[in-house]
Amino acid sequence: AKTKHAVFDLNPTKESKWKEDAPWPKGMTGFEFIDSLMEQVSGFDGPNGDLVDTSFGSTCGEYKGSQALNTAKYSRYYSMLEKDAMGRTEKKRAFNDYMFAAQTTHKKVNPQKVCAKLDEGP
Repeated sequence: AKTKHAVFDLNPTKESKWKEDAPWPKGMTGFEFIDSLMEQVSGFDGPNGDLVDTSFGSTCGEYKGSQALNTAKYSRYYSMLEKDAMGRTEKKRAFNDYMFAAQTTHKKVNPQKVCAKLDEGP
């Protein structure tokens, strides 16, 4: 049958919390098992890609970690290594969807500039 729906479900429980007889989780939000899988998937720069996002004057880090995030691999959640104006460090790339993103330096992808240098005026 032709359908736009997934033909399988991926249990969102992280490996560290997995229990064989646990009921299927409902309405999970936050970092899930699929996030762990996607962080291993290379973007357009390939498996040797190693990029760091320093947009807006702050380094993008591993979610709830202290290491810089390799943004050449796909991610949905990340942490800023410095707190933002509201004192937060944990971030999500999109609002209520499963948007994963990876940076690239590939020539066939148009570059995008998201912010000016901090020392430049408006």
